[in-house]
Amino acid sequence: MELAGLALTLLGTVAGVVSAYFGWVPIRDAWARRRTSRSAAGAAAHVEVLPGKITPARLIKNRRSRIRITSTAVSSLLLFSAGFAVNHFWPKASISGAQGCRDRQTGNRVVIGVDLPFAGESQQTSDDTVRAMELYLEDIDYEIAGCKIALKRYNNAAGGAKRWDKRNCYENAQEHVATADEIAVVGPYNSGCAEAQIGVLNRDGSGPMLMISHSNTYPGLTKSWEPDEPEKYYPQGKRNYARIVTTDDYQGKAGVRLAKEIGARSCYVLDDGETYGSGVADRFVETAQANGLEIAGSDSWDSSDKSYAALFQQIRAADPDCIYLGGIFDRNGKQLIRDKVNYLGLNSIIKLIAADGFSGYADLQQMSESEGMYLTFAGMDLSRIHATSAKASKLMADFEKRYGRQPSGTYVLYGVQALQVVLAAIERSDATRRGVRDAFFAEPGIAIKKADSIIGRSLSFDTSTGDVNQKDITVLQMRNGSEEYVKIIDGS
Repeated sequence: MELAGLALTLLGTVAGVVSAYFGWVPIRDAWARRRTSRSAAGAAAHVEVLPGKITPARLIKNRRSRIRITSTAVSSLLLFSAGFAVNHFWPKASISGAQGCRDRQTGNRVVIGVDLPFAGESQQTSDDTVRAMELYLEDIDYEIAGCKIALKRYNNAAGGAKRWDKRNCYENAQEHVATADEIAVVGPYNSGCAEAQIGVLNRDGSGPMLMISHSNTYPGLTKSWEPDEPEKYYPQGKRNYARIVTTDDYQGKAGVRLAKEIGARSCYVLDDGETYGSGVADRFVETAQANGLEIAGSDSWDSSDKSYAALFQQIRAADPDCIYLGGIFDRNGKQLIRDKVNYLGLNSIIKLIAADGFSGYADLQQMSESEGMYLTFAGMDLSRIHATSAKASKLMADFEKRYGRQPSGTYVLYGVQALQVVLAAIERSDATRRGVRDAFFAEPGIAIKKADSIIGRSLSFDTSTGDVNQKDITVLQMRNGSEEYVKIIDGS
């Protein structure tokens, strides 16, 4: 845009000089004729040429000259003004001639925040996510486009509850903005946490600051869902949030397809009462009712309850052959599943389906009561990624060599994929907050080729919303203490 402004300014200046020159020529000639006529003896008797007098033919000619002179002058003024306005008032998009940190005046060290629940049942997955990111950065010498990359961990889990906390999320967002070298954020893990953070980063005076989540699936963060969504998250009117997984309107739909495929006729739906859990549960209910799957009832579980005996006795009276869980395992999911089996029977009898908020937890995998339950995951699972991505295979091998085991859950690799997207935006920008955000959301946006992608899928993003093009939903089943791949359902 700056080049365009310079071009317009230069063109306007040249046009002004030309018009000034050619505007002076008729004036010069007129004065010359005036002086000549005064000193000459005259001409033929039948021709009267008065000094300075304009004949009809000359009048027409000079009017045309003045019109041309005036239009050229006006045009040159407009061109010059347009060039000046573009250079001085048009918002600077930072992707043209991007140099990363090569021309950065404040040094070449930049920080990417990683905002996750580093406590409780989510801690291992969060820790593994950062470990995998560090391994990826080691391979590129912690450098992209002349920038030295540093990760900064932000724990959004509360000490007592050991799970994400809305106040912590909000305070973390303020610290993201206050950290001078921080230019983007990977995370958060929970959609409810994102609700508390997006607006703070959006109002950042040196931004907005880009946030890429590897796991948020609540639709209202990017698309019309509840009243005032998603506009209320973007007070500046610009998008600054994106995600690399699909949304719960697709996941809930896939859950209904799965329930019908495994023979369920009637499902009872439970959610944890939070943004993500109630959202995916609501979509399951809506899709079920539209596709001939009976909803026997719906309710929310209280994460503070020590027992769910009364809840499951109530459910048993409704006689469903399927239970659908929308929520997060660290909301006392262990006790919930234990009581489900104790009061309703094995998962092979009364089918149990949970959305991806239950995926990737070691405590769930170690429970005997989880055997046979189904999980839907808003993306590709570890086994599919390992089979299709050479980069992921190397990363997983490096991880096992360093830590003696595989990463705990697929969201670990999606965290690295989110980091890769942020790095691509840095590479196309001037490595400032505004520049990185603009590089992501300006057309044609960021695209990751399949061969380069950590998850082995080509990725592109809708620059008007921040949503990813991939709509895959993976079905998993708990077998002998691990999440085993079953199939992929096209969520669209």
